[in-house]
Amino acid sequence: MLLVLYGTGATTGEVFRLRIQDVDLSKGFIAFGGNRTIKPRRIPICPDLRGVLAHYLKATRPADEPSAYVFVEKGGGPIRARSALRQFKCLRLQVGISSNKGGHHEPTMRDLRATFAVHRLTSWIRSRADMNRMLPALSAYMGNSGLASAERFLSLTPERFRRHLNKLSPLRGKRHWRDDPDLMSFLANL
Repeated sequence: MLLVLYGTGATTGEVFRLRIQDVDLSKGFIAFGGNRTIKPRRIPICPDLRGVLAHYLKATRPADEPSAYVFVEKGGGPIRARSALRQFKCLRLQVGISSNKGGHHEPTMRDLRATFAVHRLTSWIRSRADMNRMLPALSAYMGNSGLASAERFLSLTPERFRRHLNKLSPLRGKRHWRDDPDLMSFLANL
């Protein structure tokens, strides 16, 4: 489930409701039904994700327990959000992933959607892709009706500031920009 979230940028609700009939492994597509804020769409998936899904479905589908859903609980019914979120929290704590603020903004499964978008944008920025063409494509792929969501993800992309930060980096032996408390305060408040 986590790989599908990260590999497609789908919402957690879309993945919880994903049915076998929505997954076409032979052609490499997944269809998401959307919701009141996300448009329905049929998107291509990479070969690695296809392989993982094929393996998962084969391992979890005994002949005597057919299910219409991709992600199921032991009885064959759709996995419940509460159960999946609880398992994610246990997994996250087990591997030591937590908020550096130590507070109430702990990472959630929902964050994988933003992670997908930021990693995709970062890749495009590095390859100097035309962002005027790529942002609408990302919005459509993620089921957004406008560009506002994709632009919000762009603001989370550290590569967006890399050129400016490199200008601030000193030559060898000089003071580093990270040592400037005023600059660090400014960047922290962006």
